[in-house]
Amino acid sequence: MASLAGELSRGPSRSAWLTARAKNAVGRPTFIAIVGGGITGALVAHAFAEANVSVALIEGGLVGCGSTAASSALLLQEPDLGLHELRQRYGTIASRRLWRLSQEAARKLIALLQRLDIRCDLVPRDTIYYALRGQGHEQLTREFELRTREGFHARWLSPGRLRATTGIPGRGAILTRGGAQFDPYRACCGLIRAASDSGAQIFERTPVRRIDARRDRVKLHTRPRTP
Repeated sequence: MASLAGELSRGPSRSAWLTARAKNAVGRPTFIAIVGGGITGALVAHAFAEANVSVALIEGGLVGCGSTAASSALLLQEPDLGLHELRQRYGTIASRRLWRLSQEAARKLIALLQRLDIRCDLVPRDTIYYALRGQGHEQLTREFELRTREGFHARWLSPGRLRATTGIPGRGAILTRGGAQFDPYRACCGLIRAASDSGAQIFERTPVRRIDARRDRVKLHTRPRTP
C-alpha cells in the first residue's frame, strides 16, 4: 500500500499527497476498509474516524481525481427525480422520506464543511427548475403543488419573474433555497485530511486487485504503485 504524507495542494489539478512516496503497508488490520477516495469515500472515512472507529481508505489513483473532480459542483437538496415521479415509483410514504433525507443530507454536508473550515469556495445557491413549453409547464405546476402540499418549501416564479431573475424566457419555474456550490476536489481533500487527523489510514496509488470475503473478515489484496 502507499502511505499518506504531504501538504494540501492549492490547485484542483494536484492531489493532497501527490508528492508522497509509496511505501509498503502490508497486513495492516482495520475494522472498516473503504475502497475509493472520492468525496463519498472521504465522507464515510471521516464519519468513522471521528467516531473513533478503525478505518482505512484505499484509492487506486489519487484522491478526488475521479468523478468527484468532474462533478457539477452543486449541492442540491432535490433528488434526481421530482417528488411526483418518486411517488409514482415508490409510493407516498417512501417518496416523502427520500425527499426529506435528500434535504437533510445537503444541509448536513454544508454544515460539516463549515464546521471543519474546509476552504472549498462554498457559497449558498438557490435552485431553479423551469419549463419552456406547455407540457413541461403542466408537469412543473403539478410538481410545485405536490411539494407545497407535502410541506416542502418552494416558491413559484411567473414567466416575468423567471426572466427578471435568470434571463430565461420560460413558462414558469420552481425556486428552492438551501443549496450550495463548491469546489468538490478541495472539499474531498479537506475531508480526507480531517479523516486522517482523526486517525484514518489513507493509501493512494494502491489499486485493490482482489477482495476475499469470509464470514468473519474481508481481505483486500493490493499491489502498490510507485509515484
